[in-house]
Amino acid sequence: MPDTVIHAWLAELLSNPTWGVVRFAKITAVKAILDIAGLHRAAASGHKPALAEWEAADRGARAISPTLNAAGLYAVRAASESTVLVDTHLRVTVEEVTAHALRAHALATGGAMASRIVELTRHAIRAWRDLAGLDDAGDIRPAATDSAVELVGVPV
Repeated sequence: MPDTVIHAWLAELLSNPTWGVVRFAKITAVKAILDIAGLHRAAASGHKPALAEWEAADRGARAISPTLNAAGLYAVRAASESTVLVDTHLRVTVEEVTAHALRAHALATGGAMASRIVELTRHAIRAWRDLAGLDDAGDIRPAATDSAVELVGVPV
């Protein structure tokens, strides 16, 4: 997968109004998350932000008060962790960012964790396919996605 697609997808994971983690952040954390998403968008468009910009954005996210709600805290962690993508192992970092995003979504929904994880997974897969220019995601069956929860043993 090209780095540009990874950066575009991370920008969506952080800032998409429908499924991005920014939805769970308090107003004090929104700017830090959106700043980092902006750096990912710039990288996705071929403009490589300077390392100093990534580091400043990471410091801004880490400076956010730890008194955030639990979902908001994981939203900020997802954003902060995504800045590590510069000059590092993409796959490991994307997995860590995604794990923080899943925790943010799960904590924000209370008792509906499994269904929220399935919903996030659908959005994430659709975004990957769209951004990577892959074939139509219409062949993804909801029943198959729903059964994934059972296959991986996600507690309900």
